[in-house]
Amino acid sequence: MKTTVKDLRIHANGLLDAVNKGEDVVITFSAPADNSADRDNNNDLFGIWKDRTDIESIDEYLRNLRNGSPAARFKRLENNIY
Repeated sequence: MKTTVKDLRIHANGLLDAVNKGEDVVITFSAPADNSADRDNNNDLFGIWKDRTDIESIDEYLRNLRNGSPAARFKRLENNIY
């Protein structure tokens, strides 16, 4: 069972009963815990850049795009500077 701290405050007895029954209870600060193994990798946009041959490291390319001012990012894009 995945729950939040707020739910723990409101439903403490129910959660303790679940623990006493042997059920696993995961308590997070805000939203229920996200299990990365449950992600849907069948999305059409997943891996959209996998066939790019002009970029060696997509992670590094995106990191460089996100650094600096908007004008500097535009200049790098305009000049194809990665």
